[in-house]
Amino acid sequence: MSSAGAACGPAPGPNHGGSVPAPGASNPRKFSEKIALHTQRQAEETAAFQEVMMDLSSTRLTNGTRRSRKRNPRETLKKLESHERCF
Repeated sequence: MSSAGAACGPAPGPNHGGSVPAPGASNPRKFSEKIALHTQRQAEETAAFQEVMMDLSSTRLTNGTRRSRKRNPRETLKKLESHERCF
């Protein structure tokens, strides 16, 4: 076998099985910080999603109210009154 044969094969990666921990290994402090960042991002995304959904529902309610008034104004008033009781 030549010396070139010894160099063939995959280069050692983060899971090479050596005794030295790979970079980015489980450090409890770093792990808890990552969880906190993930939780914060999730809360921000949830808040943004809820804001969009509220805008959408208010737009649909407004558009639906306009359509309903053309059909039957008294029925629309009843729907609005019952909807206001929910909040």
